[in-house]
Amino acid sequence: MAKLIYILRIHYVMLISNLLIFVLAIGVASCFLINLLSYENNVYFTNYEIIKNYLDSSHLFIQMISIIVSMMIFSNSFSEKNDNYSIFLFRKGYSKSYYLLSKIIVILTIIFIYLLVSFELFILVGKAKNLYFNFEFIYLNIYFKIFIISIFFGFLCLFFQQLIKSIYALIISFSLYICSLIILNLEYNIKKVIGLFIILIDNYIFINGLFHSIFVLVCLLSLNLYIYNKKDL
Repeated sequence: MAKLIYILRIHYVMLISNLLIFVLAIGVASCFLINLLSYENNVYFTNYEIIKNYLDSSHLFIQMISIIVSMMIFSNSFSEKNDNYSIFLFRKGYSKSYYLLSKIIVILTIIFIYLLVSFELFILVGKAKNLYFNFEFIYLNIYFKIFIISIFFGFLCLFFQQLIKSIYALIISFSLYICSLIILNLEYNIKKVIGLFIILIDNYIFINGLFHSIFVLVCLLSLNLYIYNKKDL
């Protein structure tokens, strides 16, 4: 346990930078602004319709921002500049697998805290704008799915980062996310097939279910682990 705590502390120290703080601050500020702009009172709508419209209007933008934040964190964390301290840890006896997995744990913790803050902002804005707005489990469930899909595209960005080692990894990953939004407009059977390889969420539901989505994450993580173990550092 002491060994794990030590390497996690090293990762936190090395990852917390001005750029990371800037990215997280912009992400949180953007989510807050989107929540404010998404809430619209209309005398012709019931409270249920107003709140549903608030959720529907903010959800896609919050998801997009969260995915971008996740990809930027993964891409920056494993850039040549921010990953060179790995040599120091390897010399202390840590394996590549232990190093990679522990670093990913730290990154996922940062993304989780970021989304938790974003979720709190969603709730606070809703309560401030509407006295009848109350916490519902479905809101937490939706943000959990945003967390899952953010991890997926973060892993995907890490995959391309390891292959090409450039900013294009971020561009390629985000382009695939845009493609995934387009795919959601296709027939259901086509979405099911493509959803075997890319995590798709349609109407707040995983196209192929939660367990398949977790399976895809594990496969992509294993692929990243394999590439990291094979490359020369």
